[in-house]
Amino acid sequence: MSDEEARKSQMAEKEARERQFEAQIRELNAKIDQLQAKLIEMKSEASKSPVEATVEDLRTRKRQLENKVEELKNSSDSAWEELRSGVEKAYLDVTTAVENALSKF
Repeated sequence: MSDEEARKSQMAEKEARERQFEAQIRELNAKIDQLQAKLIEMKSEASKSPVEATVEDLRTRKRQLENKVEELKNSSDSAWEELRSGVEKAYLDVTTAVENALSKF
């Protein structure tokens, strides 16, 4: 494989992984929207408060993840791998928090 072919292959892999991150973020959005729908259905203001705080926290964390993905997309080849592992960790953290919130509320 020539250097040019290797570079094209690497670029294709990066673009595929970035698209996968974007799809995962859309999935997180849908799950956060599920929590928001549960919040709307709640009658008691006292029970809404912790859910509201959780939804807001999850939306903030999801925005931070989106920012990390944008940073990843705009990074140099040398920084991409390092940033990718940070994005993956952030995604796992947000996903865990969303799943916990869905099971709790």
